[in-house]
Amino acid sequence: MKARILVTLMVLSLFYPMTSFSTSLEDEFTPLDTIQAPLPSNEWGESLAGSDITHMSEDWNVLATRNLSNMVELQISSTLSDSDDYSGIDMVIDHFDAIHACVHNGTTGSLEYIHLNQTGAVQWTIVDDGNGNNVGSECSIDLDSQNRARIAYLDTDTSSLKFAFDAPPHYVNYEDWHVRTVTEGWNVAGPLQLSIVENGSDVILWIDEDTGYLMTSFYDSTFWRHETVIDSEINGYNARTHDGDSVRILHETGGLIRSMDWPNMTFTNIDAVKNDRFVTLEYVEATPGPRNISAIKTLAGAFWGN
Repeated sequence: MKARILVTLMVLSLFYPMTSFSTSLEDEFTPLDTIQAPLPSNEWGESLAGSDITHMSEDWNVLATRNLSNMVELQISSTLSDSDDYSGIDMVIDHFDAIHACVHNGTTGSLEYIHLNQTGAVQWTIVDDGNGNNVGSECSIDLDSQNRARIAYLDTDTSSLKFAFDAPPHYVNYEDWHVRTVTEGWNVAGPLQLSIVENGSDVILWIDEDTGYLMTSFYDSTFWRHETVIDSEINGYNARTHDGDSVRILHETGGLIRSMDWPNMTFTNIDAVKNDRFVTLEYVEATPGPRNISAIKTLAGAFWGN
């Protein structure tokens, strides 16, 4: 019986290529604004702008332009005011495939946070209303080990760097966002890049608007520190966490693209090395024993002279 069924299937398979199938695209395509999927290949889809399409029995509207405000309102939340102007969105996906995003609301001058979980439920929060200042531009978002968001962004009225984090449950009100001003006296410009290294420390890269140098502000568990990463004007950069405990930076300087890690473990970015204010000791001089005496003489001669 099985053999007969197999032979029958083999015979029928011979006629399969001869059978013609018509697609809904061929039968129903009209020059109107409604197009039935599958869609024709048209690179980025400009010819479909402003059209209504149907895919798997679902109706979809193709936006007339790639406008960030429209995308945020129509695809993430339809409850916001049409007059709000959004820019500079950045997003990250957590371990549960939920989306976390930050965006600058140019109409209100505020930093806003969006959380979209797997079920499609949207949480929309004003993180920092600016208290009269325009905040939230150039925002960069990352997640800690508990999938809680941290955001670096600018206060453009004071040219300062700000930082906000989603407070963990052991805080007094775990629903609050905690906001900090990281820099004072610097003219901070974007782009910003926030990275969280393996030990949980926050590393923020930014541009010194006065010099064009690449700078970093990092939290060392006590307070924020600031350092020059590249002491020459750069034309652009991007960065990602590397090996857990450092940040790998790809940057363009003088028409050349270079790569470096921060912290720079070769110590070439330390002032003492750049200004030749250091001495080299033999290994045996730096280990406990009689030769420590010669090491002390070497250090004394270098620091105090004769």
